[in-house]
Amino acid sequence: EPPITIFVRKFDPPTIRRDVTTGFWRNELEWPLKRSIEKRLYLHPKGLLGSSPIDFDQTDDNDFYTYDPAVGYTTMGLLTGFGADLGLPIDQRPDESKSLVYTSDSLENDLEVTGFPRAILYVSSTTDITRFVAKLCDVTTDGTSSLVSKASINMAYRDSNSNPSLIKPGEIYKIELELEPMSYIFEKGHRIRISIASSDFPRIIPTPKNCVNNIYRSKTEQSQIILPTIQSQNNEIQKPNFLDPPDTSFIYYPGPVEPTEWKVKEDVVNGYHIIEIKKGGTNIIEDKIVKAYDQIEAKISVKNPADTKITSTSDLSLTDDFMKVDVQSTGIFQSSLESISYHTNLEVKTNGRNKFQKNWIKTVPRKFI
Repeated sequence: EPPITIFVRKFDPPTIRRDVTTGFWRNELEWPLKRSIEKRLYLHPKGLLGSSPIDFDQTDDNDFYTYDPAVGYTTMGLLTGFGADLGLPIDQRPDESKSLVYTSDSLENDLEVTGFPRAILYVSSTTDITRFVAKLCDVTTDGTSSLVSKASINMAYRDSNSNPSLIKPGEIYKIELELEPMSYIFEKGHRIRISIASSDFPRIIPTPKNCVNNIYRSKTEQSQIILPTIQSQNNEIQKPNFLDPPDTSFIYYPGPVEPTEWKVKEDVVNGYHIIEIKKGGTNIIEDKIVKAYDQIEAKISVKNPADTKITSTSDLSLTDDFMKVDVQSTGIFQSSLESISYHTNLEVKTNGRNKFQKNWIKTVPRKFI
């Protein structure tokens, strides 16, 4: 059979949970696809995303925004690093209201984008360390903005991952971001949007200094996004023929699950944004009952983005006819302008008796994070 199989997504209303993703499977002979054609969309004034390079006569050649370290909660997704399902991306407009946003005209026909989109941006900052986050979104006729792909870069690592260096405030840098690979059809009547910010919290720890960042768009600084488009979805290759999934119900079935909580709070007096997450449930694996519960609180100071604190608690228990094992771990991540520290505690009990306990405490210089 062909060596490559991809799933081509179509629009689904952004929601925390869905059982089915709209789209179809297709076989291909290579990756990236040789038949893809680059489509360039340029950042224009007034938040427009146009198909032609910006004209030299444009006098308004840059946009700026104030860095908000709390931008990012609409991304949702993995946070714990342990494969916890915390929800799919939601409508991006709350974060877009605090970002630079560029939107195309309505599409006259369906447009398939398959491969690695790239964003070429000309940027500057009023500080020596910052980050740029680019998100590619699908905007429907009612204005809903659905996240399709994204990328980010800490500017200290713009040239090298092994030899980071600070940037010069006010100096213009050309950066190229490779967005996550995708296969997606932007439907007729929808619009393509790119949003630019400097945070994706709590997925990424915010950079520590307040700043104002600039995006340049002129004849010499052509900020743009490059989309690998596919003109025909019919490649005359046999369609995938999948086997039915195996029956695992005899060894595994889910028990009761507590609804996941994802709360966003704002302390307007002290200038903090807080995200609270709770999730958990029970699984039956053969003759064992496994219960797992997680709680996370991520807290960021908008006044002082160096002040980030994340606390977490995880409880895991395994019970069978002979033994009950309880594992509890707690973690505290705390950052300042100069350092990052974390404190982790692990406790294990068997049949209610202490079996193992250990603390890890470490502080490291912040350097270029």
